[in-house]
Amino acid sequence: MGEARRCRCIVIGLAVVMCAGAMAAWCQQDLLSELRAEARAEVAAAAKAEIKTETVPGKGKLKGREVEQITAMLTTGEADYELKYACALDDDGERRLEMGGTLAQLGMSAPSPANWYLGGFIDVVLNGVGLVEVPATVEAMNLAEGSAGVRFIWPHPAGTVSASFRTFSFDPFLYVVVDLPEAEAREIRLLCYPNSFHKPRDRWITTPMRDIRNRMDLLQSIEPDERGWLLYSDRAGDVVAVPVTGPCGLVLLPEQVTDLELAMGQPERPDWPAIQNYGVFTTLALEPETRRLCFALVDFLPMTWMQAKAKLAADTRQVQAKLRGLLDNRQQH
Repeated sequence: MGEARRCRCIVIGLAVVMCAGAMAAWCQQDLLSELRAEARAEVAAAAKAEIKTETVPGKGKLKGREVEQITAMLTTGEADYELKYACALDDDGERRLEMGGTLAQLGMSAPSPANWYLGGFIDVVLNGVGLVEVPATVEAMNLAEGSAGVRFIWPHPAGTVSASFRTFSFDPFLYVVVDLPEAEAREIRLLCYPNSFHKPRDRWITTPMRDIRNRMDLLQSIEPDERGWLLYSDRAGDVVAVPVTGPCGLVLLPEQVTDLELAMGQPERPDWPAIQNYGVFTTLALEPETRRLCFALVDFLPMTWMQAKAKLAADTRQVQAKLRGLLDNRQQH
């Protein structure tokens, strides 16, 4: 009788242990599922886009006119980008009036008003005509979780031009997809003021192959084997113990670009706008049949140019893979 009782106790004990083990495994699995769900939600929520539009009275030369101000905010979880655009139309309601900025006057006010320039950092020039007098509209993009974007659309005389600005969760880069109409000549122009607007300045452009220092009349072509990425920096900012600004960068698909030219100072180019001696213009020339160009911009957190160079070089392959996905339409919705 005692032996039977001991056996029952052992069986009951084993059952309790097995039940406890199963309960622990179930709890662990449930916790793991919750963590995965939270992670998915965090990733989905990290990339966001928001557009704000307001109409304000014009000032100065625009007095008596209405000015539409558009702010597009894009976040990645690692960086917050803010695009600014303002538009006032002529009496016929068709031509956009000059408002004192540069290029197409689509600016980037955050993360920094310098770097990719607040007053206008991009233009698309088709057959010698840019976008400054073409009024743009902007729309939010309907994208899968973990991605967000806005699209600017211009009815250019050569045909519709659109520039989509995309972010991906926990990726600090801003991805740009420019869709183009047919044209005999195509150029994309970019403008940055590396690190800041302040003096003293020591501007440099770094490629995978070399460093190029600012000079007043710089007009420099970049060879095909060094067009994968470019870093724009002001090394004067590195002399302090803790940098308060960071450089900016550009990642390209080299096969898309037939020529890449840098200009600082005041080069003898009648087709370029007036250039102050501390901005850096980058011109990308494309094949006439090119209908979509993909590239990525980045505005680095405060860090030295060497730290930014190492990060840009390390990230380029992954960024280019995303660009090729956008190029062949796999991720462009």
